[in-house]
Amino acid sequence: MAGNARACRLATGGVNGKWPATGRSEAFNQHVTRHFAAVFQQVLKRSLAAFQLLQKFLRRQIVFFAAHVSQRQFFCLIAGEVVHGVLDTMNVSAHDCSERAHNEQRLWRMESIAET
Repeated sequence: MAGNARACRLATGGVNGKWPATGRSEAFNQHVTRHFAAVFQQVLKRSLAAFQLLQKFLRRQIVFFAAHVSQRQFFCLIAGEVVHGVLDTMNVSAHDCSERAHNEQRLWRMESIAET
């Protein structure tokens, strides 16, 4: 995969391990890819945990908040927990990714100034 990325970078005029369109290094692009793969993995884990919880409730035939919560509200509650967990994960991840992108851009500018 690294060979293909290098060939693509060279074909588009990239030099010194940089992608010409973004100025980001190949290592940074790989970091971002790994980062979002980790976020997606967390989303899957949280979804699986929520569905396992739902399965546990249904298997034991437990009525959740018996008289006060309808079946639709129950499913919305479970879905809400998944979404809340996903948003928490993505919010932290987006902040981390944004901060890293900012630092990478600053480093790239300093390297560009040093080259001139």
